[in-house]
Amino acid sequence: MKKLFTAALVIFMLIIAGIFIFIITFDANKYKDLLAEKIEDAIGKDVRIDEVSLAFLPALSFRIGEISVKDNDKTWGDALLKASSVSAGIKILPLIKKDIQLQYLNIKEIVVNIPEEASPVRIPIFSDIDLRGEMKGNDIAIKRLTGIAAGGHFSVKGNINDIFNNQYLEMDLALKGMNIGEILPDAASGDPSLEAKLTMNAHVNAQGFDPLEALDTLSASGTARIDKGILKGVNVLSMALDKIDSILPDVAYRLKNKLPARYGDLLKQDYTAFRPIDMAFSMKDGKITFQETTISSDAFYMVGRGYFDVRANLGVKCDLFIPEDLSKEFVAQVYELKYLQDNKGRIMMPVDIVGRIPDVSVKPDKDYVTKKLIAATGEILIKSIFNKGSKPSSGDTSGADNSGEPNDNTQGEQDPQKEQSPEEVIIKSIFDIISGAGK
Repeated sequence: MKKLFTAALVIFMLIIAGIFIFIITFDANKYKDLLAEKIEDAIGKDVRIDEVSLAFLPALSFRIGEISVKDNDKTWGDALLKASSVSAGIKILPLIKKDIQLQYLNIKEIVVNIPEEASPVRIPIFSDIDLRGEMKGNDIAIKRLTGIAAGGHFSVKGNINDIFNNQYLEMDLALKGMNIGEILPDAASGDPSLEAKLTMNAHVNAQGFDPLEALDTLSASGTARIDKGILKGVNVLSMALDKIDSILPDVAYRLKNKLPARYGDLLKQDYTAFRPIDMAFSMKDGKITFQETTISSDAFYMVGRGYFDVRANLGVKCDLFIPEDLSKEFVAQVYELKYLQDNKGRIMMPVDIVGRIPDVSVKPDKDYVTKKLIAATGEILIKSIFNKGSKPSSGDTSGADNSGEPNDNTQGEQDPQKEQSPEEVIIKSIFDIISGAGK
């Protein structure tokens, strides 16, 4: 028994010594080319890995100073991606067979370099990335992927199937508090700029690890909320009023200088501050579309639908409404605006918003405005002509005695349901057709 115990102890000590020698003499850089080859097979790009070290505590892991990825026809100075301070947990048993399988992945920072002509939207720097997943055959199950980008946090759960060939991605993506201004192109001096926070939840499908290829195949659907939105350098309402100057000369100038200060200031400020915007959206073929979304500020609100594409182009068709209290003040200063009021007393006009963010243009539907104004002023003009040409008949003594004075029993009374004359009915019908009121 004693000999057996001694033999077991010796074997155990030899194993410990062997592990110790392995740790001291192990050169992780021998696996560098193997690791690079595995990544190249997966993404179809050239991969360069800096010095690799191996850590055994708290678990077996590779630590890499930097990983660079480039297109096959580019130089390393034009690297597509650089990841720094990479730490990857490794499963031990597959490693013995020269098969690398990850338990986790931590990356301090990822910088993606896509030429502006290929993607004018700036790609943010990704930092503090933490991945927990499992690889089964050629598929990866992402249990949790988190990190920081453009000042906000993101998290991803999903699957990457057939990783070494087609790379089909299906994921649930959540963003919180991302700064939209950090991913839009830098505005030139004096040009408009947009600041806002984006929160989003979406189900995403794509194919390929190449950013441009994945963007072409990307489809998604979900909900988004835009908070603290400020469009600097553009007053949307003032711009809309300026565009109808040819119909109502100097309308914006007249309002800015005649309105009470608390209303006039809304037109004089050189920015537009938006209230929180909630929308449902879908994405396909590089274009995000949204339906029946309300966009509002202190001076107006718009209800409409539109699109936003990966080139930062925006197209929105909507109806612009000015709240009833502000509309009342507008009409008091520019009477013609009365003819643009709806049945709730709100000034309303169809508007198109187009351009490449943040350089957008607000274009009111001038045909609509013109028809409304022509119909209203034409109706008044023709009524005045008829009224000038009409005289009371000699046999009409209702409400007047022979002296022409009103009778006592009708003095001060008016018929609240006075019938319209045939002429008035015809006039109103004509101008309802012109203005589209009968549609």
